[in-house]
Amino acid sequence: MTENLVAPARPYETLGRFLSLLLEQTSAASATTVTGLHIWEKYGGGCVVEWTAGPHAMQVLRELEMLADDDATTTRLSPGDITDVDEYCPGAVKFRVRGVQFELRPVDTVGVEAEREQLRNLIRECRDIRR
Repeated sequence: MTENLVAPARPYETLGRFLSLLLEQTSAASATTVTGLHIWEKYGGGCVVEWTAGPHAMQVLRELEMLADDDATTTRLSPGDITDVDEYCPGAVKFRVRGVQFELRPVDTVGVEAEREQLRNLIRECRDIRR
C-alpha cells in the first residue's frame, strides 16, 4: 500500500496569503516595539504567530479583517475568508482563514495606541537632542 505523503497545496497557499498581509500591512509588522516575531506550523495543520510587545492580537485580527474586506487594498483575502474567531485565553486569538486554523499569541503587548505614543515620545526626544 502506498501512502500519499504530499500535503495539499491549498493550506500552503492560504498560509502565504495570510503571512504576506500580516508581515506587510499590519501593525504587527510595522510596529517599532515588536520583537521576537516567530511563526511556526502546528502539528496537524495550521499556523501560530507569536510576538512580544506591540499590538494586541485582536487589534491585528481586526486589521486583517478590514484588509480582507477592502478589495482596493488587497486581493490576497476576500470578505468572509476569516471565520470562527475565538479569543480562547486573554490576549490570544484563534480563527480560520479559508478553513486553515491560525493563532495569534502575543506576549506583553501594549496595544497600537500606546505603541504610537511611545513612537511620538521617541521622535520628540530625538528633536530635543538635535537642538
